[in-house]
Amino acid sequence: MSPGRRTPPSLLEGAILGSLLKLSIPIVVAFVLSRDGVLGLEGLWWGYPVTNVLIAVVTVIWFMKGDWKQWRLVESDPLAERVTEEVLIEERSA
Repeated sequence: MSPGRRTPPSLLEGAILGSLLKLSIPIVVAFVLSRDGVLGLEGLWWGYPVTNVLIAVVTVIWFMKGDWKQWRLVESDPLAERVTEEVLIEERSA
């Protein structure tokens, strides 16, 4: 098993990225959809559901990619792993 990344992105990074996505994408989508030739005023209202679908698709793709599985929340401790293995072996034999 490869050690992978040690820690996931910080909560602050995730909050900032999420806020930027939730603010910037709806504005761009609503602008594009509300142009005169596309949907007009209804495009503003269609921008929000379209944005939610886009963000959901990106989230599913990120989830299926599997990079999040490589994050390690704590550093591995060989001694703790060895003790855990010994305890499990003792429980099986008892």
